[in-house]
Amino acid sequence: MKLRAELVIDILADGYVDAADHQRSIEDFLAPLRVKYPGAKLSIKERRERRSESDNRMAKGSHLISIPRAGAAG
Repeated sequence: MKLRAELVIDILADGYVDAADHQRSIEDFLAPLRVKYPGAKLSIKERRERRSESDNRMAKGSHLISIPRAGAAG
């Protein structure tokens, strides 16, 4: 039987340098684990914050409205 164990750590980083520091810390943490499980891999992906429900509604219902200037014939 094949199994896959996943560990999820959400990280807030102030930029690429800070993200690299976090990556090094996690790699250090994984080093002893890799002695027993040499195939253990680390994958770090940038995640975008989800839009709020109100942002989603506004984006779906947003329309460009043309408002004539005062005095313009229309």
